[in-house]
Amino acid sequence: MNIYLTAASWIWIIWWLVWFVTSFKAKKKIQQKWDAQQLLSLAFLVIAFFLIFRWQGRQSVVVTTSNLAGVLGLGVMGVSIFFSIWARQTLGKNWSGTIVVKQDHELVTAGPYRFVRHPIYTGLLGGFIGMAIIVGGGLSWLSVLSGLIAFLIRIPAEEKIMTNLFPEQYSAYKKRTKALIPFLF
Repeated sequence: MNIYLTAASWIWIIWWLVWFVTSFKAKKKIQQKWDAQQLLSLAFLVIAFFLIFRWQGRQSVVVTTSNLAGVLGLGVMGVSIFFSIWARQTLGKNWSGTIVVKQDHELVTAGPYRFVRHPIYTGLLGGFIGMAIIVGGGLSWLSVLSGLIAFLIRIPAEEKIMTNLFPEQYSAYKKRTKALIPFLF
């Protein structure tokens, strides 16, 4: 296995471990929304992860041999995954893997939430981009597109809930902060 792919694998393992361990610290759910929109978003996210990890155990998948691509991919991925972990830690007990209202729900605008409203998604998308640079090939870039579609489906539902919970504060927050990419979108 290529050194960049090995390092990338360890970054993803750390990400998964953080997500698993911190998932037990979430607040109690009051209201949960499972509908076709959320299921579609989840399906696209599963596809994105499947496509980005399809190289596991397969020797036939093209992996970059370029040091420049490997370093660039790892850099993008490392910074992005750190950003998503920072966002997850900043959310603390308010985090949920599904669209929910938590007990004593809070509007978090500190940490990475100062830069974008959905920094976990920004970080994951950057992680997919970094992996696509390392792994190469069309399927890797298709994983980026699949992840983006998942987040674009999910964001409006989350923002509707936040707008209902915090009408004035969230509206002001939306005016000063972009959804996924600082200063752009």
